[in-house]
Amino acid sequence: MIPVLDPDSMRRADQAGISALGHSSLQLMENAAHSSVDIIRNLLHPDDHVLVLCGCGNNGGDGFAVARILSSSYNVRVAWIGDVPRMTDECRQEFLSCSG
Repeated sequence: MIPVLDPDSMRRADQAGISALGHSSLQLMENAAHSSVDIIRNLLHPDDHVLVLCGCGNNGGDGFAVARILSSSYNVRVAWIGDVPRMTDECRQEFLSCSG
């Protein structure tokens, strides 16, 4: 069985990675997005369309990063649910980089 982390455990794991590797939270997000895209590309065909659903937290930031990276090869749409004041700083940065 694969362990699943609750939000607090995930935050602690992220913080441990940031401390141990010396990377920023944004760099971890970018790394996660690139790793996800490597897997996603193996599942897609060249003419596929992609819909990425994003919220306001760091998972939404991951989604915006994935959408930005995939958009160089696929027709990508992003559906965002939330409001700007609730966005984490990292999510906002990825949102801005995704929306150009």
